[in-house]
Amino acid sequence: MRSITTPSISAPASARRLVHTRWQDGRETRHTSADLALYRAKEEGGGTHCGYEPSLHAHAEERRKLEFSLRQALENNEFVLNYQPVVDANDEQIVSGFEAALRWNSEEHGMVSPVKFIRWPKIPG
Repeated sequence: MRSITTPSISAPASARRLVHTRWQDGRETRHTSADLALYRAKEEGGGTHCGYEPSLHAHAEERRKLEFSLRQALENNEFVLNYQPVVDANDEQIVSGFEAALRWNSEEHGMVSPVKFIRWPKIPG
């Protein structure tokens, strides 16, 4: 006898929670702050809860500036491609040739870590 199985389908979801306290700021500010906490939770891989903290605004502003600069970086020739040998840490012998490493030398921000500019396109939302 042949059995029929139903395929499993899953869809990731994100939600935000806004706890209303006696904020002096308006409704729009409260929702923006809740959104910032939601984005932080997504950056951490999802499946977690992050509360709002004032440093989230500074982080969002830094990210906004870097994203704007990143859009102009290619046009301004700010990227450098370095080739470096892949070596064994024990005997310092070349293991498998070379790897390419992209570096961003921003006119406005100086040397920008790849951690800050390569992962952004991967973040949903």
